[in-house]
Amino acid sequence: QFTASTPVESKFRQYHVGLDVKINIINNKFVRLSPVVGVRLLGIDWEVRDLTTGLKGDTSDIDTPLKYDEAAIIPYPEVGLEVRAGLRKWIEADAKLTGSYFTYDNIEGSTLTLDVGVTGYPIPYLGVRVGGRYMEFDVQSVDDDDPDDSFDLDLEYLGATLSIIVRFG
Repeated sequence: QFTASTPVESKFRQYHVGLDVKINIINNKFVRLSPVVGVRLLGIDWEVRDLTTGLKGDTSDIDTPLKYDEAAIIPYPEVGLEVRAGLRKWIEADAKLTGSYFTYDNIEGSTLTLDVGVTGYPIPYLGVRVGGRYMEFDVQSVDDDDPDDSFDLDLEYLGATLSIIVRFG
């Protein structure tokens, strides 16, 4: 047991941006099956400050390949599979599972993303999608020159999604 009595102020922000390329293996009015290759960026901006002494730790303390403003950026690839089924002109259910394992520049990690949803098309080329997403990140850095620059990041997200879908053609 221990007693913690030092008041601290903290902030944690994360950013996630990605781009997918899908090639349809099956694509008809009932089913679409597509392998997925994606590139993603995970950005993390954190800070913990001791309010009595002013001592702080933040993302500038960790070594990542890219920085943007005060955020540490970790680029990574993902591969997976997406399936869509239903009367796809009016309504379809979908599931996409992607993941990766990567190692570069003293960074090693794995990711997993599961995205499920249902899309309805009340107007022919405009749809509304409701769904859910689970994302898991396990990323470590080992800086042999300066162990204080190393980090171990284990993030997990679960949440609902709401999207507007525009189809062309």
